Amino acid sequence: MKKLLWLLLLLVVVAIGGLTLIILRGGLPEINGAWREIGVAEPATLTVSGGRIAYRSAHGENGNFTYAVEGEREAAVVALRFGEGAPYEYMLFHRIMLGETELPLLTLVATNTENGVPTISEFVRAEDAAMLPDGYISAVLQGVISSLAEAAQADPEATETPDT
Repeated sequence: MKKLLWLLLLLVVVAIGGLTLIILRGGLPEINGAWREIGVAEPATLTVSGGRIAYRSAHGENGNFTYAVEGEREAAVVALRFGEGAPYEYMLFHRIMLGETELPLLTLVATNTENGVPTISEFVRAEDAAMLPDGYISAVLQGVISSLAEAAQADPEATETPDT
């Protein structure tokens, strides 16, 4: 199931960004800095520096994680994969146009959750958070949600919960 979800996620990336996958090591300098989660009442934050990400949830959960770039650095959507122990498995770096302003976004995906329900979070640079309209959902996030829903329909046993 995990491989299927990863494949569907990559297909979304390819469809949206025309991404040709190659393995690259190190960070993506364009994402360095402070990021704030959008679309939630109590946002988590990320601080990115080099190939490392410091994560802090609104509830005080903290972590430091590595990531590796898995796509062309100049593509419209760049796929990144987290190292071991991260609260998310995959991250997509992309840009949106808001009027005449281009804003970078990070879409983070976790399919290995304890309850079996995927977790998807979207982050914007902390200084740009006020520019986004309330309830904003990017096309990349919509694509990930659709892919996960299609995967769940294709493999209903993977989303069933045991009887208690």
